[in-house]
This record gives sequence, structure tokens and C-alpha cells, in this order.
Amino acid sequence: MNPEQKKQAILGVLAAVVLGAVIWQFVLKTPAGTGITVSQSTGGKLDLDAVKKILDELTNVDLLLSDIDVVNFIYENEKIDRNPMTVVPMVIKAPPGIEEGIIIEGAKIRSVFEMRITGILYNEYRPMAIVDDQLVSVGHTYGNGVRIVQIDRDRVWFDVDDARVPRELKEL
Repeated sequence: MNPEQKKQAILGVLAAVVLGAVIWQFVLKTPAGTGITVSQSTGGKLDLDAVKKILDELTNVDLLLSDIDVVNFIYENEKIDRNPMTVVPMVIKAPPGIEEGIIIEGAKIRSVFEMRITGILYNEYRPMAIVDDQLVSVGHTYGNGVRIVQIDRDRVWFDVDDARVPRELKEL
């Protein structure tokens, strides 16, 4: 779309909007302070000069386009150097007086690996597992937001934020 076509498209949309606004304001209601008046002195007719002035201001495409800021953006200069799909250790800033830079590598994921899976009661329709000495089923959500999404014969699948983490049942 070349600049002339853009101007024509914007002009067409603005004309439709202005026409709709004029019909709404003067046929359906007459709001105060619009600058367009229906007065007794004109015999109840619209002040067409005021309507023309407003239409001219709203349809001045060059004026509208002059308000658009163009930002030069070069993706190669702005892209990040890491894969957004990898888990990145989070560094928590400690308050003054406490050890600086405590590193937690995905605290929720770590909590899943700290859970003890001691048994799986597999049933095709309603499998259950014993996790941290608690009988749980698919859909169970822990306090930190970790949720059980699937239970297989030999493993339990946890949903941690946007990651799906499998934990296998280990022999005791």
C-alpha cells in the first residue's frame, strides 16, 4: 500500500466516523459544548459552517499523519542472546545485611524434584499416586501452583508454570 492509498483509506474511515458521529449527535441527541448548534434563529437547522470546520479538521490527513512517530528498530541490535525456552537461574537481591545474590534455579521445578513419589495406583480411568505421603490424582494443585497433569504406570507428570516435568517412581 503506497502513501497515497494510505491517505485515501484513512480519509474514507474518518469520513465514515464523522458522518456517524454527526448523525448520532444531531439526529439522536444534541450534546452541549460541541461547537455545532441547532438554534431557534436558524429555524432549527444545523450550523453547517461549524460542521464543515470540524470535518475539515478531522479529514486533514497530512495533519493526522504528522502526529505519527516512526521508530527506527533494528532487530539484530535488540534481540537477546539466550534461548527463551531454557530455564535461567533467578538471582534474588537480598536486603542489606544479608548475603547478596542467593541463586535459586527454578524454585518451583526444584520443589517438584524434592517431592517423594512412593507409589502409583494405576487405573485407566482414575490413576492416583502417593506423593509426599499424600494420595493425589490428576488435577491436584499444590500451594505453590504446581499441578499434577498426568499419571502413568511408572511416572507422574507435573505442570510447573509453562513446563511439564516428569518424575519417575523409583524402587525403594
